[in-house]
Amino acid sequence: PIGQTTADGSGNWSFTPATALPDGTVITAVAQDAAGNTSGPASTTVDAVAPPAPVIDPSNGSAVSGTAEAGATVILTDGSGNPIGQTTADGSGNWSFTPATPLPDGTVVNAIATDPAGNSSGPASTTVDAVAPPAPVINASNGAVISGTAEAGATVVLTDGNGDPIGQTTADGSGNWSFTPGTPLPDGTVITAVAQDAAGNASGPATTTVDTVAPPAPVIDPSNGSVVSGTAEAGATVILTDGSGNPIGQTTADGAGNWSYTPATPLPNGMVITAVAQDAAGNGSGPASTTVDSVAPPAPTIDASNGSVISGTAEAGATVILTDGNGIPIGQTIADGSGNWSFTPGTPLPDGTVINALARDAAGNNSSPVSTTVDAVAPSAPTLDASNGTVITGTVEPGVKVILTDGNGDPIGEAIADGSGNWSFTPATSLPDGTVINAIAQDAAGNNSGPVTTTVDAMAPPAPVIDPSNGSVISGTAEAGATVILTDGNGDP
Repeated sequence: PIGQTTADGSGNWSFTPATALPDGTVITAVAQDAAGNTSGPASTTVDAVAPPAPVIDPSNGSAVSGTAEAGATVILTDGSGNPIGQTTADGSGNWSFTPATPLPDGTVVNAIATDPAGNSSGPASTTVDAVAPPAPVINASNGAVISGTAEAGATVVLTDGNGDPIGQTTADGSGNWSFTPGTPLPDGTVITAVAQDAAGNASGPATTTVDTVAPPAPVIDPSNGSVVSGTAEAGATVILTDGSGNPIGQTTADGAGNWSYTPATPLPNGMVITAVAQDAAGNGSGPASTTVDSVAPPAPTIDASNGSVISGTAEAGATVILTDGNGIPIGQTIADGSGNWSFTPGTPLPDGTVINALARDAAGNNSSPVSTTVDAVAPSAPTLDASNGTVITGTVEPGVKVILTDGNGDPIGEAIADGSGNWSFTPATSLPDGTVINAIAQDAAGNNSGPVTTTVDAMAPPAPVIDPSNGSVISGTAEAGATVILTDGNGDP
């Protein structure tokens, strides 16, 4: 026997053993009335094992839920031990309690489970989180993959522009999340993302639109290998590889579409550089290519100059950069397809100014410099001998060009003075009598002298008069200034 007791007027009875019965003890009870009649038996088995502590889910205070031993009573109190409420775990162990008024953010919720035998579990706790997470970040997408960031552990729920579900995923411990639709979303699809934390609080939405259109191929400028630059769709990532597809590097086009990349070591001459542009959604453009040119162009030539115009030749397409003797910029120009270049200063450069010129090719390679000095001093006027129109001659500063025109300014021809300053020009057809001949001297710098003039005299003078002579003296008259040439009967002088 364990003992006996008597049911009170309401039929309730209780018995306290002197020593608590051990777990698993089978207790059998029968009831015996005052007349000695005995009931059939009832049995139970002592359960002295406390249930496990319940699990309490994160809560935003609207409802508190979790799991516990099936059938256990879950008793909820706040951090000060004040009752919140209680509920019973169902046959699957799930339980939920909804306060009449949502619990405020930061409320500590304690839960213990009590089984039907009266054993109480240890406590479990959570703290009410009623604060919504920040809106997630959703990256641009080409519809194949959707990704972004959110509060670590948050569930990211994705819907389209009509509110239809796309899918959901969970942000990892670093807040990164990614979702791959079963079928890529079409271009133009609106994607909305909301983050929901473990307590059930939902953030505001974030939105992006699917972009499946590839950007245009970038433009890649000629390069000498020190810097690679060009243009692309604003914000696009420009990915650079060599001719074998090996990575060189990558950079991002700015808001104006300009991009630039500086290799750690200059790329070698002849290397092929290929560039593709990838937009924020991951769409890749077609390629663009250039070949590294690290060979400097030849030095330009610079013609003698009087300071009004500077000209010369250089590698076709090269930029010719002009500075003075102190390195101060004069200006720059581009050599045409034949290699000719010319620059006109805003104000003519003064006599004696040193002009330096270097050629820079499209890849940025600089030639060695060449120099000239401005010569703004005109040469002396030439001398112009009397002419019968067959040949025109005279003298001038050695090496100077003599330019001949007629009285109307029409060209007759030009000649270069030799090292002694003598010059001569033979017209294809003799100039007629009376033709005015003008001559100016022009030096290598383009400075012009003042003019000199003569008139063609193609008319023979009248025969001279020769006076009778005794042979001692021969005299007579002739055209003033004429040279009289005397010969004997054999024509000898």
